[in-house]
This record gives sequence, C-alpha cells and structure tokens, in this order.
Amino acid sequence: GGGQIATPITRRINLRGGANFLNLGYGELDGGVNYCALAHLKNGTIQADIYPFEHGSFHVSPGVLIFDNTIWASLNVPGGNTFTVGGSDYTSDPSNPINGTGSFQFGRTTMPMITIGFGNMIPRREAHHLSFPVELGAAYTGQNTIAINMQGGVCQQGQGCGTANDPDFQANVQAQQNKINEQLKRIQVYPILTTGV
Repeated sequence: GGGQIATPITRRINLRGGANFLNLGYGELDGGVNYCALAHLKNGTIQADIYPFEHGSFHVSPGVLIFDNTIWASLNVPGGNTFTVGGSDYTSDPSNPINGTGSFQFGRTTMPMITIGFGNMIPRREAHHLSFPVELGAAYTGQNTIAINMQGGVCQQGQGCGTANDPDFQANVQAQQNKINEQLKRIQVYPILTTGV
C-alpha cells in the first residue's frame, strides 16, 4: 500500500511523488530444510507524467525510484537430514544442526524508472474528480547480489563430521553463492505495476 501526490507543471505535464510500503513473510519445508524469508519493502518515487494527447489520460512517466528494501532469509536443517551445497551432499550434525542466513543486496538505492499508464490525478474538467490510474513499467536495479552465511556442524559420508568453518564446506558455500549471483546478472530490472483510486 502507499500514496501519491501530484501538481501540474503545464497542461500536459504533472510532477508526481509517492511512497509504498509492504512487508511479506514466507516459510516452507523442502527436502528436510526449513526455510523462512522476510521482505521489508519501502520505496519512494518521483516522476513526471507526460500526456502526449490533449484530452486523453494516457501518459509516459520517466522518473526515479528510491529504494530502502530489506530481503532476508534463514534456513535450518534438523540434525540427521541431508542437504546439498555447491554440488556436494552433506548431513546436518545431530549434535550441532546446520543453520544459515542469506541477504539480498540491491545494486542501487536510487534507480532510473519509466512507466506508461492511464489516469490523471489532476482533474482536467470540473466534473471529473475521480480517477482509477493504472501503470506498468520497470526500474533499472544494476547488479543485485546475495550473501550466504552458514554455521553449525556438517557430516559427509566416509569423512566424519566437522564445523561449517571447514575450508572445503566454505568453498562449496562460496560456489553456491557465486552461482546464484551469476544468475542474478540476468535480472537487473525491477518490475512495476500499480493501480489505485
């Protein structure tokens, strides 16, 4: 949810600003691993609504998206359960179960954005004071990354048990993190879809 304010600059251009807030939580048990993810999304926008047609509500809106978002996840593997990291199989140590955290880092906190849509917050005619705007667009985020941290005890068949600080285990955690970050290079756009009254 959020809100916006606007003021006319010319007959065909409005200056608009807004703020949006959303908190999400999600939990799942998958393959013996308990996952919990939390997202605290806060952002602001500053846009210029440009109306190319004098009597239409269609507009093109370049602007800036200001991000203050936190995305965080945790996982824990009950003792005795198996899991895979970096292509290697491990078992969570029953006496010191493995657990970890992950955080998502956006490449930018201020992002260029553009949307297109219909609707106008500024009444153009005396009888029209109600609008149902809808917009679709995107912001450029730059390179996003994740950081993974694991602690606890891990066991491998035929090699006994050790801690998550073991260099071989940490190398596999780093390989998993690098693989995900490489995939994130393909996703440098934050989609935007808004509607309101």
